[in-house]
Amino acid sequence: MRRTACAGGKAIEHYPDDTPYPSCLWMGNADTNPLHIVFADNPADSERIVITVYRPDPAQWEVGFATRRKTP
Repeated sequence: MRRTACAGGKAIEHYPDDTPYPSCLWMGNADTNPLHIVFADNPADSERIVITVYRPDPAQWEVGFATRRKTP
C-alpha cells in the first residue's frame, strides 16, 4: 500500500530545517484512499527514512488533501 502511494505521489510540503535530516510531506494514494507520508532523506547513507504514515483528516485539508485548510 505505501509503495503505491510513494511511487505515484508528490511532495506537498518541505521541511529543510528539520534535524537530523531535512524532511518532506508526501501525498499519494493507496487504492482510492489519500495517504500522507513524512520522510527524511539521509544522502550520506543513500537512505530514505519513513517517519510516519497517516490518512489525512478532511477537516484539516482542502479537497485533494494537498493543501492545509486555513485556520481562522
